[in-house]
Amino acid sequence: MTRERERLEEEREQALRDLLALEVQIRTGEIPAEAGQRLRTEYERAAADAMARLDGLDEPGTRTPSRVSVARTLAYVVTVLVAGLAAAVVLPGAVQPRPENGFVTGNEVTQTSTPAPPLPAGGDAAGTALWMRANVELFGRNDPAAALRTLEQLQARPDLLPETRKDVEALIATARRELDRSGR
Repeated sequence: MTRERERLEEEREQALRDLLALEVQIRTGEIPAEAGQRLRTEYERAAADAMARLDGLDEPGTRTPSRVSVARTLAYVVTVLVAGLAAAVVLPGAVQPRPENGFVTGNEVTQTSTPAPPLPAGGDAAGTALWMRANVELFGRNDPAAALRTLEQLQARPDLLPETRKDVEALIATARRELDRSGR
């Protein structure tokens, strides 16, 4: 790539960047619309001129740009402007704040402040099922009354291990606090 081509490509890119920045400045009111229109015309002319001269480098012996190359250049400039303006207008409205420790997509499951206790150790399948059901009712469905009924069933089991019984009693206390707090 020749130095002349590099220089012209840089001129073209700078003029296009200037156009995009100008659109944002006009939209935000940083630059008055009248002054912005004059600058827009100047930047478009600079971009079109650089593109036409680049086209002239591709066609040896040609110094003046053809109507086709000028039209192509203007179409390119307008397309870049429209795309940049659309991105500047549409994207900020579509971006939502990300919740703390949340997913980028915003598809979080509602989280509670109290983490679910671990599964009871050494229990049978029926006991484990009751434990899980109580946790779902309490933390997933936010229904402490149903969780309390399930936990009382689990607490009444004679085969409950002592450490599991402590976990069940702790969860019963949590369910009662939630029930009192909600006033049910």
